[in-house]
Amino acid sequence: MYNSGILNTFPSTMGVDALIGLIKSRLGYPTIQINEVTDEQIKDFIRLALLTYVGQVEPYISYYQTGVSAGVSMYRLPDDFIGIAKQPMYVPNAIIEYIKSFTGYQMYVNFTGNLDITHYEAIMEHLQLKLNRLGAIPTYEIVTKEDGTSWLKVYPTPWDSDRNLIYAYVRMPKLEEWTSGRDLIGYKWVQDYSLALTKEAVGRVRSRYGATVGAGDGAITQDGEALIAEARTDIKELEEKLKTLQFNQMSVF
Repeated sequence: MYNSGILNTFPSTMGVDALIGLIKSRLGYPTIQINEVTDEQIKDFIRLALLTYVGQVEPYISYYQTGVSAGVSMYRLPDDFIGIAKQPMYVPNAIIEYIKSFTGYQMYVNFTGNLDITHYEAIMEHLQLKLNRLGAIPTYEIVTKEDGTSWLKVYPTPWDSDRNLIYAYVRMPKLEEWTSGRDLIGYKWVQDYSLALTKEAVGRVRSRYGATVGAGDGAITQDGEALIAEARTDIKELEEKLKTLQFNQMSVF
């Protein structure tokens, strides 16, 4: 079972180097040498843990607006994009034409005082059929290109260039933005999950290449398979805990 550590040892900000140091110390460093993983690898585990937490429990929401171009359906998503938080707001040309037709007929009715709606209903039915055939109700998909960049593909494809595409998205916060003061529970979870991922990586190396590690002036033997098993138990418990945190976050709203 994982140990969450002493809360008051957390720095006021994540401070990537400080967090790496905390993770290594919980693995026994500096008494036990941690040579199986680099600091950069541990940083990657921290990013993965933060991505997992933010994506499920406390999303960072940002809004983005870009102009569309005629005949272009693909638009680059921000580099810190995780997922769409709100359906993109995009008004296709067909809907504009629908609104114009509706407004024009409404003005005609008001001007003439004609209360017979038979012709109006026929026009609306015709326009709705036209909209359905054109696929005027906008939708989208997320496309990842070979270079790793993410793009938003909108349907229908814009006909001209005087429209705006607006959407809210979940963004990946910078490590420096994540503080224990902002969310102590989340900070604990990120540290514990990063530790479990690091522990599993260390265990894999030790089980494959030998389990004798430096300890002070001597050496000790550590079972890599035991580390892997312990890490997997920690990961499972933490992922179950994340579901609880997610439920509590949703219940607030």
